[in-house]
Amino acid sequence: FLNGMQSIVVEMVRNFAVSGPPTIIQIFQARNANRQAEIANQLTQIAIKLAEIANQKAEIANQQAVIANIFNGIFVVFFAVSVVYGIYVIRRYFTKRKLDV
Repeated sequence: FLNGMQSIVVEMVRNFAVSGPPTIIQIFQARNANRQAEIANQLTQIAIKLAEIANQKAEIANQQAVIANIFNGIFVVFFAVSVVYGIYVIRRYFTKRKLDV
């Protein structure tokens, strides 16, 4: 990191020695580039927040799917029990009629 900073400073000093102090246009260009970098950073932060929100929504949907599966299982068991009980009641009804006859 320090080596990179040193090379940047050396380049700035060399530019200053060759072409004199930076012009107003160069200063504004540097400020503009800095602002654009800040905006890009903020957009990256927003994208990270949106990804976190999407992750939370996916977790909620997963929990809802688990709950739905539990209720589905309960319904299937209830349906099976009711079918078996219905068959039992029908068989009992017909066996009583045969006994009555």
